[in-house]
Amino acid sequence: MKVYNLKADMDNYQNLIFSEETDYELLDLFDGTMIDKDWKKPSVKILFDDHLNKNLLEGDFPFLSSHVPVFSKNAISVLEDLILPHGEILSLNYKSDEYFAYNVTSIIDALDHQKSVFKRFKSDGSIMDIIKYIFKPKYIEDIPIFKLPQTSLMDVFITDVLYKRITDKNLLGFNCIKVWEN
Repeated sequence: MKVYNLKADMDNYQNLIFSEETDYELLDLFDGTMIDKDWKKPSVKILFDDHLNKNLLEGDFPFLSSHVPVFSKNAISVLEDLILPHGEILSLNYKSDEYFAYNVTSIIDALDHQKSVFKRFKSDGSIMDIIKYIFKPKYIEDIPIFKLPQTSLMDVFITDVLYKRITDKNLLGFNCIKVWEN
């Protein structure tokens, strides 16, 4: 079993930004709790920058935030059966609804706290970052996508089954970084 940190390839594929500055507050809602009933479809647009984002390719996984995956319509059609049981697919207002935010609701404390290595805040000892991930496989063996409670507003993780689907279907814009292998 392998676990990957789900990341967007920000250097080679387009990135999204909210059209309205106030919509960035919505990112705080993606903490693992259900939000679909109150979801007001925010508008997003492609980030254009003369230096960094000029002429980037359109992909299936544009970057919006590290803890809020955004999928294209194509990616949803390919991945929906795997991701829907573990979160909410939320429409974004972009042209003709081509992109969807995904709220991961499977928050699983699957880390082996004795063997993992953490960087902690000096003030209160809470986890700032995870330096070395050691997972307890029994907690995630049937879970294709999840968040850890310690980093729910920072990272999204996927396991082999979702990684294989992404690569087998040649979805573009993903940069999955392996963080653990059993």
